[in-house]
Amino acid sequence: MPADRACLTRAVAWSSILTTFVAPASALDDWLPLPTGVVHRIAFGSCAKQWEPQPIWTAVAAVEPDLFVFLGDNIYGDFDGEKPFIPTRESFEADWAKLAAKPELQAVHEHVPFMATWDNHDYGKHDGGAEFAIKQTSKQVFLDFFGEPTASSRRTRPGIYDARVFGPEGRRVQVILLDNRWFRGPLDIDWEAEPAPEIILQARDVDGRIAFEHRVSLDALRP
Repeated sequence: MPADRACLTRAVAWSSILTTFVAPASALDDWLPLPTGVVHRIAFGSCAKQWEPQPIWTAVAAVEPDLFVFLGDNIYGDFDGEKPFIPTRESFEADWAKLAAKPELQAVHEHVPFMATWDNHDYGKHDGGAEFAIKQTSKQVFLDFFGEPTASSRRTRPGIYDARVFGPEGRRVQVILLDNRWFRGPLDIDWEAEPAPEIILQARDVDGRIAFEHRVSLDALRP
């Protein structure tokens, strides 16, 4: 296809996204495969309240991303807009279905590949961590929603962390999705301690050696 015709076809497709939305559905099927070539533009977002309208997806479509990354709180699985509650498999599935029914999201989903991780609310417990009783259920519903293949290693290993590399050598982009819920211990902080408590962020190489370390003082957050 000539370059000018290809550009015109792309422009018409994205114009259609901005003006025409498909009918609501209870679930999203046929997620697009992740990019295989050069990734020029990545859109990302979080904190999507499934009980509210989400016109932001129209703005996402307008920038024509090659990939969208959900960063967490993609639904609020432990809150209904008025009060918190303890989720169940059924409530998780119902809340993800509400997100799937957003016509603007459906339109973007037709043209853009997605990656996703979670935070506390789509995990299912406010400030929750390793102690969350139904985290395995939450994980299964999460991965089912985003169409994770049944043979994916994300299905069998703990947590939902992931990492992908896109593009050829010299033009590569790596996307690393952290899981800051599944493995997290209790938040037992001694705010009276001197010196002030710290958060220690580390990255290790394949041999387990510390490749990077950053310390963040919590002094400014003392009650």
